[in-house]
Amino acid sequence: MESIRVELPGRIERVREIVRARDLAGLVVYGDAGHAGNVRYLTNYAPLFGPAVFVLTREGRSRLLVTFDWEIPRARPVSGLGDVVAGHDMPALLGAALEALGLAEVDALGLVGLDVIPHVIYLALASGRADPIDLSGEFLALRLIKSPLEHLLLRRAAAATDAALDAIPSRVTAGMTEQEVAALVDFEMRRAGAQGFAFPSGAASGPNTERPVNLPTDRRLEQGDLLMVDIGAVWEGYCADVTRTFVVGEPSARQREVYAIVRDTLAATLAMARPGVRAAELHRAAFDMLGRHDLARYFTHRAGHGIGLETSLEPIDLRRDQMELRPGMTFCVEPGVYIPGFGGIKIEDDVIVTEDEPEIISHATRELVPL
Repeated sequence: MESIRVELPGRIERVREIVRARDLAGLVVYGDAGHAGNVRYLTNYAPLFGPAVFVLTREGRSRLLVTFDWEIPRARPVSGLGDVVAGHDMPALLGAALEALGLAEVDALGLVGLDVIPHVIYLALASGRADPIDLSGEFLALRLIKSPLEHLLLRRAAAATDAALDAIPSRVTAGMTEQEVAALVDFEMRRAGAQGFAFPSGAASGPNTERPVNLPTDRRLEQGDLLMVDIGAVWEGYCADVTRTFVVGEPSARQREVYAIVRDTLAATLAMARPGVRAAELHRAAFDMLGRHDLARYFTHRAGHGIGLETSLEPIDLRRDQMELRPGMTFCVEPGVYIPGFGGIKIEDDVIVTEDEPEIISHATRELVPL
């Protein structure tokens, strides 16, 4: 399969256009382990530990800074960059990079990652110059519209996620712990080709489903429990995010009723993912549909968010953003209700906005499956 590396020159050129339009001498992009989507977008590299910084001049010279020497043999081939240096003192490393690239004395520098950059590294960037110009908004706008290759990688990530969810009915039974369920889905995602996990796999049962996000515990599954599994495989850096809810044993009438309402809300909200519809309209529609069944008060989070190099932090917030959807955008839709004394039911799928009907790329069954 063609590597995402083929797209890096085009991405860097689009960023240079922003730098030139703002009359800046260069740009510094900061990321760290767990939040490196911006660095990876330009380099195809994300650190396993610690920070990483990509420095780019308006003329196109660049240097990638990593924390550990042993990261260099990985960073160079995945990025195609020759100028990769490592060091534990990132402020000093950044200062040396600015000097080497002719950016040490200039005032007009851009910064992407202002929301996460440590103060000590920011000081190294800002020392003796005007405050860097925050370009995060313009940069994230570039990440909003995914390319066909990015769509392909997201489909593969979703397929590996589906494989794990589809394995649950034949592998999970009463008496297993949530930790064991999480270990099972991690194994199945890896077996399906996943290269990592977008976030720690969630497996919540019984009363633990009354919160939308949970880390798995040693609680054992009991007959009648709801089991909510929220997982995402990674394929070449691109992250899926899919949730399914199961019942241990035969579902009750109320479980079937609420499940059907959430499932129908998901389907109707996904169908709205078309060009020209405002992102926040999807959240409002999901909220209103649940409200018609007196369930909106239990819907405590946004209806979805972007997927790509990250999940929850990827651009597009379906509750807040007023932007119109455009072909190429990718996000998840995840209506859910969390009812005290009853439990939580969430169903989540991933979607690509096309010129016409939305393309749903996650395909695990939406039927209520007893375990």
